[in-house]
Amino acid sequence: MDIDTIEQPHKNWKLYIIIFMAVVGISLLVGYLYLNYSDYQIRKNTEKIANITPTPIPGSEIPLVRDAIREIPLLEEQSLVEPANAQLLRQQAQNFIMINDLDKAASTYEQESHINPDDPTLYKELGNVYAQLRKTDKAIASYLKSIDINPIDNNSYIDLADLYVIQRPDRDKVISTYEDAIKNNPQNTTFHILFGSFYEQIGEDAKAKNIYQRVLNIDPENSIAKSKLQKLSE
Repeated sequence: MDIDTIEQPHKNWKLYIIIFMAVVGISLLVGYLYLNYSDYQIRKNTEKIANITPTPIPGSEIPLVRDAIREIPLLEEQSLVEPANAQLLRQQAQNFIMINDLDKAASTYEQESHINPDDPTLYKELGNVYAQLRKTDKAIASYLKSIDINPIDNNSYIDLADLYVIQRPDRDKVISTYEDAIKNNPQNTTFHILFGSFYEQIGEDAKAKNIYQRVLNIDPENSIAKSKLQKLSE
């Protein structure tokens, strides 16, 4: 057998060792560079976070808003101890409104509704929040719930009518809302005057005059009804 043939495997073995060591060295170098780069990125991001100035809540310089911001975490802690305390939830919802976090206000009112389902004021305030969030269907349902609980001396009629004027224009719904308001509150001159004003807006002056005259039958000295009747008679 040729001696060169015998030495060839020996030479290949040395070559494999060299290649293996080279691969391990490159792997260690890549790992070292990666770890240093990761550490650099972490330190860089940490510095960025440290330098970020929290976005202030609009109006936080106003005392009432500042008080609401301070009260929110305190009420949250207290609510954990008293989860069935409707008064705490109501205050918390109003605080969320104060800082303009309407989604949290709505969810807090909804939470209260499970504990306090027969409070018309709750549904009126919830309707107002839904209206601001442009969740018209939910706002309408909340106002109707408020009216259903208390059809007398309830300004939810006005809010509901405004919703039918602005967010979901529906002349018939506005009219029927004010008719129900007056039916259930026949001596409430505010409902009459707003109803008459709506008829003015849609050009139904004769109907408006008739309603203003009804106001004077209830309250002969009502200056608003007198002024509007005079204006329509000119």
